[in-house]
Amino acid sequence: MSIYGISRIKLDAVAGEVAEAKVHRAVSKDEAGTLGWDAGTSMAYHDVANLIVGGGTAYSFS
Repeated sequence: MSIYGISRIKLDAVAGEVAEAKVHRAVSKDEAGTLGWDAGTSMAYHDVANLIVGGGTAYSFS
């Protein structure tokens, strides 16, 4: 199971839905349980959904 963080989204105003999101993958965890994140990648909304459906855990943060 992978852990992902979503830091921002880009909305499609015409369709009224998410067009893409910036997704970060958890790459480390310290002794206190704090996660470290990579720089992130822009992904289409359906690719983000596939990560979650595939068993990944996603957090939203800013």
